[in-house]
This record gives sequence, structure tokens and C-alpha cells, in this order.
Amino acid sequence: MDSTTYTILLISLFIGVLMIRKLLTMHYTKKLVNEFTNNPDHFEKVLDSAPVRLLFEVFNREFMRLNFFITYSKKGKVDEQVEKIEKMKLNKKQRFSIFQLLLQYYISIDEEKKARKLQKRYNAFIDENKLDKVLKSNMDMELKIHFEKDLSTLSYIDSHINNCSDSERMVWNFKKAIVLKANNKLEEAKACIEQVILNTQDEKQKEMMQELLDNELKEL
Repeated sequence: MDSTTYTILLISLFIGVLMIRKLLTMHYTKKLVNEFTNNPDHFEKVLDSAPVRLLFEVFNREFMRLNFFITYSKKGKVDEQVEKIEKMKLNKKQRFSIFQLLLQYYISIDEEKKARKLQKRYNAFIDENKLDKVLKSNMDMELKIHFEKDLSTLSYIDSHINNCSDSERMVWNFKKAIVLKANNKLEEAKACIEQVILNTQDEKQKEMMQELLDNELKEL
């Protein structure tokens, strides 16, 4: 076999291996998504299977596991998983992803003390890596919306409502309703929830929002 033929065979083999790896990665990504959504009791078994360990980087697998624990409200396991990931050597992108995920998680479970503590580390990370300072101000507004329910955040919320997709508009209207309700502006809060109902296709979300209208947002 001459050198040219040998080189072509090597290149063909290399391309073939890459294609097989890509197809396998796609297959197991779909499988993980399906188990995550439809069969959560089986998700970690697939995540820890040999093919997934081979195809996915350690951080990606552990980040998926953290998302899983957060989604299914496994609070004790979330804390353990955070400790595990903190011990890993993370690049800037990975560290940023962890900050973003955990800050939103602490907001969602109303853990203000943990959120404020993490926010300080988040801000220091942004300064050290010379990232856009808007990231700091945006997170500060998120914490003000959820923990302080400050009326001064309404202009910030409205700017997002006016410049986003329908699905995002649903989220921002809900945030606005939270602030308005906390400040006894019930009629305005009701109008926001009605917009949430209009912008969601999820029947369960519609039921939850309707229940909120019928109960917590009744006129005093």
C-alpha cells in the first residue's frame, strides 16, 4: 500500500469515527432528555452509564445532574452537588453557568441569604474577568424584584415586556404581578396574570394562573 492510499484510509477512518461519535452523542442526548422529562427515576442510571461517561465531559454530566436535582426539588442533593462541582477545576464559561443557575435557583426557593452571598462572588467574578457590568445590574434587579419587590423595578420589567418574545413576555408579566401584588396593586397584578394566561400554551400553567386570579388576587 503506497503512502497516499494509506493517508486517505487514515483520514477516512478518522472522519468515520467522528461521525459515529456525533451520532452516538445525539442519540444519548435525546435519551437523557427523555429520561429527564418522562422517566426521572431512571435519569441518573443513564447519566452514569458507560456510553454517556465516554461521550460527555465530566462537567457537562455533573451540570445536568445539578439541573435534575433542582428541577425535581431535591434540595439536600442540590447542596451536595454544588459542593462536588465547586471542587472541580472550572473554566470561565462553566463557572458563569453555575453562578447563573444557582442564583436563579436560590431566587426560586426564596433563599435570600444564599442568593446575596453568591451575588457577591458573582459580582467579583464579573469584575475579575472584565465581563459586561450589565450582568451585575441585571442580577441586582432580579434580586430586587423577588426579595424586595421594589416598585422601582417596574420600569426595568416593562422594558423587557416590550422587547421580548411571547414566551419571555409571560415570565416578565408574572414577575411584574409579583411586585404589584406585594404592593397591594391587585387590579394591575390581575391584568398581568391575565397576560400570562394569554401567552402560555401550557394548560397546567393556565390552571395555576387562573387559580391565582380566583384566590390570592381577589379584591380585598
